[in-house]
Amino acid sequence: MNFRFPLSILLIMVFALAIFDSKAQSRPTMYMDGKVWDPALGFVKKDLCVYQQKLVVLSKCFRSSKKISFDGFFLVPPLADAQHYVAAVDRTRSDRLLRSGVFYAMNANASSTELPRLQSFFRSPTTYDMALMQGAITADFARFDNSLAGLAPIPYELNKSANNEVYRIKDKFDIPKTAKQLQEQGSKLVKIFLYYSERHHSRKNRLDVETVYGVDPELVADLVETLHYHNIQVMAQVETDYDTLVAAEAGVDFITQLPGHSISRDQSIQPSAKLSIKSIQAMQKNQVKVIPVYHLARTVSRQAGKSAVTDSHLQQHYQLQRNNLQMLKAYNIPILTGSGGYARLFDEGKHYYLIGAFSRQEVLNTLFATSQYLFPNRKLACFEVGCDASFLVLGKDPGQGLETLNHIEYSMKQGQVIVPPSKRLSARFRSNH
Repeated sequence: MNFRFPLSILLIMVFALAIFDSKAQSRPTMYMDGKVWDPALGFVKKDLCVYQQKLVVLSKCFRSSKKISFDGFFLVPPLADAQHYVAAVDRTRSDRLLRSGVFYAMNANASSTELPRLQSFFRSPTTYDMALMQGAITADFARFDNSLAGLAPIPYELNKSANNEVYRIKDKFDIPKTAKQLQEQGSKLVKIFLYYSERHHSRKNRLDVETVYGVDPELVADLVETLHYHNIQVMAQVETDYDTLVAAEAGVDFITQLPGHSISRDQSIQPSAKLSIKSIQAMQKNQVKVIPVYHLARTVSRQAGKSAVTDSHLQQHYQLQRNNLQMLKAYNIPILTGSGGYARLFDEGKHYYLIGAFSRQEVLNTLFATSQYLFPNRKLACFEVGCDASFLVLGKDPGQGLETLNHIEYSMKQGQVIVPPSKRLSARFRSNH
């Protein structure tokens, strides 16, 4: 008997089934009865229709037989790390970040030499999305880089080669050529360092002091204006309130590692770590966004075996952080969450709650809104028609306990499953395939 005909029929059937399955996977899916996060109301019950990476009108799901009930579950936006030092770009690390609920990140010290490869890696619904920054700008002194190297391991390491990853601004003539070079490399964001600007000129010729020398404060306004002219946004990393004032008055886009982010060596409360009304008003006027990285103080104190329960200096430091955050909140300064590579992103948000600066709902709003500032041209962190179909499903209300964010029952990024259904949810998915 000739088996060619049946075999050919079998191959056609397999091919047809593959096409059918592909079409089935592309069907709109209705997620019903879940409670979705609303920044003003908390959680509200809402049905969602997901189709081709987006939330679409519910009518597209009315004829679909694929319906999943999220009754009793809570849907929240994914998290974003605005100060994320990525150790490497690979699938394993990306998957780990996604599974923790962090779908978006901004790297403060990205290497432009790696940009083409990195851009292709991040253009996928199944990897986290990176708002890249290229280059760090500071002053040119004999001893440099030592305290920067190691902050961002390869391929983001700032090293001593003075290559495309580090730019030095020692006078006004360096500004236009540096801005032009950054623009030619496709830079969209760069980072500048300000370090005790109030003492900049008194220490500039001393080689035995701290190695992180900031940009001359008298050059910052010109530098920021020039970078903005070339459509390059600017992040400033600061140490003191005066650094903050210089950056804010210059109109930088982001200020990171706010004064008070860490503890002084002698544990004393430094007056320069207290944000002034003048600095905050300058932020408000120029629409500056801030990334506190305040959990660093808790990380350092734990390493030293200290606790706010017994250590009065630490209590005072947390009080300073609390006052700074509450002043920023009172002036409606956008606060973005960033880990700085020192802890989990969740820990940064929880720290605001533990020191009494934010309520749980305020912490959640801050965590969830950060992605919108990193990718302002995309509809993220929302549950309306046209928004990215990206969300985390939780078994409990995180407004009642922030730790719930660490127990993701299911998650989706642009319509692609990241965390598969938990045991509690799996039966609902099986019955709808």
